[in-house]
Amino acid sequence: MNNKNISENEYNKIEFLKEDYLNVEIPEELSRIVSRTIELSEIKKETYNGTKDKNSQSGGSVSMSKKIIKMRTRSLVTSAAALLLVISGFSIGVNESPAFAHSMSKIPVLSSLAKVVTVSEIHENSNNIKVTANIPKVEGLSDKAFADKVNKQIQEKINEKVARTKAEFNKNSSSSNSKDAVKKEIYINYEVYGIHNGILSFCVYKTSTSGSAYFDEDFYNIDVNKNKEITLKDVLGPEYMSIADKSIKSQIEERSKMPENSYFTGNDGFTGIRKNQAFYINNHGNPVAVFNKYEIAPGSMGIQEFEITK
Repeated sequence: MNNKNISENEYNKIEFLKEDYLNVEIPEELSRIVSRTIELSEIKKETYNGTKDKNSQSGGSVSMSKKIIKMRTRSLVTSAAALLLVISGFSIGVNESPAFAHSMSKIPVLSSLAKVVTVSEIHENSNNIKVTANIPKVEGLSDKAFADKVNKQIQEKINEKVARTKAEFNKNSSSSNSKDAVKKEIYINYEVYGIHNGILSFCVYKTSTSGSAYFDEDFYNIDVNKNKEITLKDVLGPEYMSIADKSIKSQIEERSKMPENSYFTGNDGFTGIRKNQAFYINNHGNPVAVFNKYEIAPGSMGIQEFEITK
């Protein structure tokens, strides 16, 4: 350290800030994102290996399911990489400017950031049905009553999905003339897209397998400053429907130029977004409209997503 241009008092302050910075722990969310990515990959690998022979006769449903899993896994890994870049960028800023580190420590959001964490896990294996679920909840919101409302909604939806899927599995098994040897599985997890423009965006998704795989999602987009769930109208403005419809129709037209892509037409195809259209906010801060399998395209096309620029 060159003491010609810095006083002893200033030097001591820098050393204190340096020590304080080096003691900062890496957020547990990073390790959780990575571990969930590995876990999802391993569970899906085991599931689809076990039903490979049966599904080879189902018209490509397994390959499409693997495509979905690959997409989700890649998305989680990307989130982990993005978080690493944020941590790295923050580190550079602190190292290069102790004054910057001191000013950042005064920003409340860094010490009370809204986040989504696993509150409980479910592991069941009985009656030829295996259930694995990671139950999330929202933490860090300033309005606890609102957070409790959202978390209750998440739990109730998960309970309803598991109960309904179990009933469907049991009904199909009882109506079959031969014993169904395929192990039926229900897997529930969540994916956090991050906080962009003050909006915490995440989804809770369910995969159910019984010879074929079925996938559905519930999306949550929360304004962490106003403590409320937002809609596409909140993001895109009063003309949100026409903006979204124009963008999605244009993207469908462009994608349809590829011979491997096909979309339903007429009343069976895309006729416009719904008022409660499923969407999330991506890392560009743009809404992404999501359509499930068979909603606007054949099942072989999988889940369809359309980024809508403002």
